[in-house]
Amino acid sequence: QVIMRSRHHVLPHLAKSLPGFRPEYYSPARWFWAGSVVLSRAWGRRAKLVMEKGKHGTTSRLEIVAANATLSSGTDVDNASIVSLSTLVPFADMPNHDNSASPAKFLASRKTGSEVRVFAPKRLTPGEEVFVSYGEKCSPEMLAHYGFVPAGNAQVPCNSLIR
Repeated sequence: QVIMRSRHHVLPHLAKSLPGFRPEYYSPARWFWAGSVVLSRAWGRRAKLVMEKGKHGTTSRLEIVAANATLSSGTDVDNASIVSLSTLVPFADMPNHDNSASPAKFLASRKTGSEVRVFAPKRLTPGEEVFVSYGEKCSPEMLAHYGFVPAGNAQVPCNSLIR
């Protein structure tokens, strides 16, 4: 529902602001597919939305916030608002989940946040699979967010779902 509502609101704006944009190309099925790709593969990042007044008017820029920063969305920091971004990182969704092995780690550049590197826990041989950990999540969370439930996952409690 969220994906299809966004289509209704976004397509008219794109058609107005992008010369040559053809909304009819984005059928409901294509829009749903694209939205599903973003929702199932995007990583959440936080960024400062910095607004600056200059001689040509107000401009804005985004600065990635360090992963260990203790800020929440909406917090003002140095004349900036913290916003959540969805980021698609090519190939980052390819490693499979495994909590039992030593997983590889993804680290973003601290300077720009625009570079992501994968660090394997050991030297890999050609053809060896790289695993990452999606974290210890209960079965309903794993199914909802990743589309599967790992074997032996029943012992992980759903504490984060209880309010």
